[in-house]
Amino acid sequence: MYSRSCLYSNRRVVAPLAFLTVLSGALVGQTFRGAIAGSVVDTSGAAVPDAQVKIVHKGTALTRIQNTPSVGEFSFPELPTGIYTTTVTKEGFQPFKQDIEVAVGKISSLPVTLSVAAQSQTVEVQAAAATLETSEAALNAVVSTRPVQELPLNGRDFRQLLQLTPGFNAGTSMNGSRNTQNNYQLDGVDNNDLWGNEVSVNQTQVGGTPAVLLPVDAIDQFNQQAGGNADFGRDAGSMVNVVIKSGTNELHGSAYYFNRNEALASHNPFAPPNQAKPKLRNENLGFSLGGPILKNKTFFFLTYEKQRLTAGQSLQATVPSSAWIAQATTVLTKYGVQVNPVMITVFNALWPSSIQDAPAALPNFFSPAKATWRNNDGIIKFDHAFNDRHSFFAHVFVGDGEDTAFGTGTVGGTAGNVSTGSVYPNFFQTVPARQWSVAGVWNAVFTPRLVNQLLLGVNYLFASFSDVNSSYNMPSLGFNTGVTNPADFGAPKIDITGFTNGGVGPTAPIGRIDTTGHLTDSLSYQMGSHALKFGGEIRKQRLDAFYKQGSRGQFTFDGTAGPWASDNSFSTPQKALADFLAGLIGPAHASIATGDPQRVYNVNSFAAWAADNWQVTPKLNLNLGLRYTYNSPVSEVGDKGISTFLPTAPGGLALVGQGISSLYPPDKTRVDPRIGLAYAPKRGGKTVIRAGWGIYSDIINASLFVDNMAGSDTGRGIARNPIGGAPVYSVTAGPLVVQKGVPIFGTTAAPPFGVYGVNQNLRAPYVQNFNVNVQQQLTRFTLLQIGYVGSQARKLPVTTNINQPLPDPTGLLSQQQRRPYNTQFPQIAGITELATAGNSQYNSMQVSLRNTSWRGLTGQLSYTLSHARDNMSSARNNHPQDNYNLKGDYGNSDFDTRHNVSGFLLYDVPNFAKSVPRLGKGWQVNVLILHNSGFPFSAVAGQNISNSFSFNDRANLVGDPFSGIVQPSNVAGNYANGYRWFNPAAFALPAKGSFGNTHRNQFYGPHFNTTDFSIFKNTPITERISAQLRVEFFNLFNQLNLGNPNTSLGAGSSMGLIFGTKNSGIGAGVARNTQLALKIIW
Repeated sequence: MYSRSCLYSNRRVVAPLAFLTVLSGALVGQTFRGAIAGSVVDTSGAAVPDAQVKIVHKGTALTRIQNTPSVGEFSFPELPTGIYTTTVTKEGFQPFKQDIEVAVGKISSLPVTLSVAAQSQTVEVQAAAATLETSEAALNAVVSTRPVQELPLNGRDFRQLLQLTPGFNAGTSMNGSRNTQNNYQLDGVDNNDLWGNEVSVNQTQVGGTPAVLLPVDAIDQFNQQAGGNADFGRDAGSMVNVVIKSGTNELHGSAYYFNRNEALASHNPFAPPNQAKPKLRNENLGFSLGGPILKNKTFFFLTYEKQRLTAGQSLQATVPSSAWIAQATTVLTKYGVQVNPVMITVFNALWPSSIQDAPAALPNFFSPAKATWRNNDGIIKFDHAFNDRHSFFAHVFVGDGEDTAFGTGTVGGTAGNVSTGSVYPNFFQTVPARQWSVAGVWNAVFTPRLVNQLLLGVNYLFASFSDVNSSYNMPSLGFNTGVTNPADFGAPKIDITGFTNGGVGPTAPIGRIDTTGHLTDSLSYQMGSHALKFGGEIRKQRLDAFYKQGSRGQFTFDGTAGPWASDNSFSTPQKALADFLAGLIGPAHASIATGDPQRVYNVNSFAAWAADNWQVTPKLNLNLGLRYTYNSPVSEVGDKGISTFLPTAPGGLALVGQGISSLYPPDKTRVDPRIGLAYAPKRGGKTVIRAGWGIYSDIINASLFVDNMAGSDTGRGIARNPIGGAPVYSVTAGPLVVQKGVPIFGTTAAPPFGVYGVNQNLRAPYVQNFNVNVQQQLTRFTLLQIGYVGSQARKLPVTTNINQPLPDPTGLLSQQQRRPYNTQFPQIAGITELATAGNSQYNSMQVSLRNTSWRGLTGQLSYTLSHARDNMSSARNNHPQDNYNLKGDYGNSDFDTRHNVSGFLLYDVPNFAKSVPRLGKGWQVNVLILHNSGFPFSAVAGQNISNSFSFNDRANLVGDPFSGIVQPSNVAGNYANGYRWFNPAAFALPAKGSFGNTHRNQFYGPHFNTTDFSIFKNTPITERISAQLRVEFFNLFNQLNLGNPNTSLGAGSSMGLIFGTKNSGIGAGVARNTQLALKIIW
C-alpha cells in the first residue's frame, strides 16, 4: 500500500508551531496580499501627525483606519486585492480623497499633501493609472484581471503570460535561475511539486499540455516577483503568486464555451503535402459565480471547467520499414551473419505493420495518430469578516485529468541519456492525474498598527505514467529479460540509432504522490517610519515515489556491436539496424533494474525572517531584511531502506539508520541578508531610482535523490542501491548475442552493480540576486522602467559519475578495471553522485513600458538582453562530457536566449456607428506577442568515442556549421522532408579515446515568433447581463516556428535536420489556428 497522507502530528512540530504563532510580518513579499503605504505632509513638506487615514474596499466595504504618527507615515499591510477609496482628514486641512489599486505582492505608494482648509470642500485627486514603486526594491510583474481574462491564451493556460515578465523566458528561467527555482503559490498556499520543484496545478504533463488546469475565469490576478525582501523564500528565482477571485457585494459571474477545430487551422508545414489536416478538436466549457451571502460580511465564489481535447500529433519519425530491413540485411550478408529469429519475433510483436511500406529514408514516416486530454477542475472559496478586526477565507480546488499522447518517456537509458519517444499509439504515454489545494487564511488587526496573518494549507498531487499497452510478456517471445511478474510486463525500451522516434517501450511504470502541508504566520507592525515584519513558515513535504525506471530493461543498438562497426560504406542507421537484427548487444548497451524502489520520503522545511521597510526621508526608502532557512535531509518513512555510496562504509554503501544518522549532514547555516532602496529625487515626482541585493537559499528537488543517473551503468537513486531490506540491483549486459530463452542478464543479479551516492558535503544552494533600475512616469497612464539585473549562483546541484573508467593507454584493461574504485569495490560499476558543485552567472538589461487605460488602450512591451552561463543547467539524468572535468562544461545555459521580447495590447474600440450603437459599440481587439532569439544546443558524437562510457561525448568542429547548407527537396512552403538548420559536414568524430573540441551549448537553434490576436463583440442583453463573442487567432501571421535540430553525428544525414514545429497540438508556435468562444457575463 502506498501512503498518501502528508500531515502527521508529532511532538517535534509543536515547538516550531508555537514559535511561529508568537514570532509571526508593512512589507510585501511572499504574501499573496497587497499593501498601501505613504506619508502625509503639508504644502511646506512638513509631516502632518495625527491625520486620520481611512481606506474602504469598493467591492466588499472592508475598512481600515489609522492615524499618522509624528513622522506622518502610514501603512496598511495584508490587504485583499482590489480598488480602495482612501480618505485623509485632519482638522485645519482640506480633506483628501483618492482611489488606489492594491495588487498582489506589491506596495501601492500614496504620497498625500494636505492644503490648509479654505473651505470645507474635499480635494479629490485623480489617481495615476501607472504608479511608481517608491516603497520597495523588489521586481514586480503584476498581470491584472483584464489581461488574464481577455488575452488570447493558447490552451487556456495562464502560465503563457509569465513570459510578459522581463527576465523570464520560454525556458521557464527567471533572471538566469534554473527552471526548478520558481516558487508557485495559490492564494498564498504552496503550489509546488517537490519532485521537480515546478508548479503543481497547471503542471505540464505528456504532450506539453497540463493534465489539470486552473480555470482562467477563477483568476483575479497574479504577480511574478524577483528580488523580494526577507519574507521571499523557498526558491531563489522568482515567486508566482496567483490570487483566486472572491465574491463581492454584487452578484457576478460567467458561463462560457470555447471551441477549436482543424477546419479553421492552417496545415502543419511538416506534414506530407497530400496528408489531410491532423484532427484538432478542443472544447472548453465552464462557469463562474460569486456574490454575497451576507452583505459586507460573507461572500462566496465558485467555478467549474471541463476540457476535452483530441489532437493529431503530426509526428515525424524514421521507422525500421521493410526497405530499411532489406538494407540492414545486406550488411549482415556481407559479413556472413544470420538474422536472429528471436529479434524477428520481437520486431513483429512490438512494431506495427503500418510501417512496412515506408521508404529507406530519413525520416520516412509521418504519424497523425490522435492524442487525447481531458480534465475537470473546480474551485469554491468563502470570505467572511467577523468584524472590522478579524476576517477569514478558505478555498478548495479539485482537479482530475488524464492525458494520452506522444511522450519522451524514460530518460537516462543505456548508451547515453536517451530521451526519445515512440510514434506508435501502443507506446504513447498515458497519464492519469489528480490534484487538490486547500487553504485557510485568518487576518487579525489587533491595533491599527499591528496586523497578523496566519495561513494554513495543503497541496496534493498524484500522477502516474506508463505506455498505453503494457501487456507484452517478453520472455514468452524468447527475449528473456527476466521479467516474470505481470505487474512489470511491457515492452523494454529499445532504441535503434538513427531511427528517431521509431523505437518502442519509452515509458516504464512510474508515478508519485506529492503532498505538502504549509503553515505561515506573519506579524506586521508600523513604528513611526519603520514598517516592521516578523514571520516564519513550516512546510512538511511527503513524497510517495513509485518510479520503476529500467524495470523492463533498456537496450540500445548503435551499430558498434558487429564486425561492420568500422565499415564506412554503410550508414549508421544501416549498421544499427543490423546490430538489432543480429541480436548483437554492445558493451553496457543493455541494462535492467530489479527489486522494489517504492519509498515514502519526508522533507521538512522551516524559515523565519525579520524585515524593516524604513522610510528614512520622504524621498528615500530602505528595505532591510534577514531570513533563516532550513531544509532537512531527505528521510524515509518506513524501513525499506535508503542508502548512499560512502567509501568508508563496509562494501561502499551505508544505510540510513545503520552507520549514518541521515543521508547527508544537515545544513543549518543558511542566514540570508537582503537590502534594497527606492529613492525619489522629488517627493511625489515622476522618477524613482531603485536597487536591491540579496542572498536567496534554494531547496533541492526530490527527483535528484530518487530517480537520477549519470550514465548507463550508474545507480539511479537512494532507494535503488543493492543493500537493505528491499535492495534494487542495477546491472548492465553486453557484449552478447541474444539467444531464445537465455536470460540476457543472467539468472541472478550479478555484480558489478551501478550505485548511487550523495556527497557528504551537500549544502543548500544559494543565489545572489542584484539589480538597479529607474522608473519614469512618462504620463499619468504610462510608466517606463529600465535597469540592470544580474545573479550569481553557488552550490547548485550537479550529477556526475565518480567511477567513470579512466583512460588506458595500453588498451589492455577492461571497462571495470579502469574504474578508480575498482580495487576497493570491484562489485561496484558506475557511481552517480549528487553534489552541490554547480555555478552560474547571469547579466541582463531589462526594459518595460506599461500603459494603463489611455483612450481605451492598455498594454505592455518588455525587452530583455541577457546572457546566462553555467556548468550544468539541469542535474537530473545529466552529467558532463568528462565526469572528472565539470569546469570543461562551463558554457551557455540550456535556457540562455540573448533577446527576449514580449508584449500585449487591449484596445476598446470607440463607437464607430453612432446611429446604430448596438452595432458600433462593444468591440475590442487584443494582441499578445512573444519572441525569443533561440536556445542553445551542443553537437554530440552519439558514440562512446572517448572510451569513458559516459556516452555524452561532443563532436569536433571542422568547419562553419552555418555555411554551405543545402535544404532537402520539399514542395514550396512544406518541409515534410525536413528543414536543415546547420551543415553536418562541419562536424566530425573526435579521435578515439578523446573528447570533442566543441563547447557545451556552443550553437543556437531557431528563434521563436508568434502573434496571437483576438476580436470581441460585447452585446448587452439586459442592464447587468451581456454576451461576448470571441474570435481568437493563434500565430496570426502563420510564422514558421521550428523545433530543435537533430544534433548527433550518430543520426547520419539527419544531423542538422528539423522535423517539426516548436510544439504540437495546441501548443504555442504551431501553425495558425482559430478558436471561437461565447461568454455570458453578469
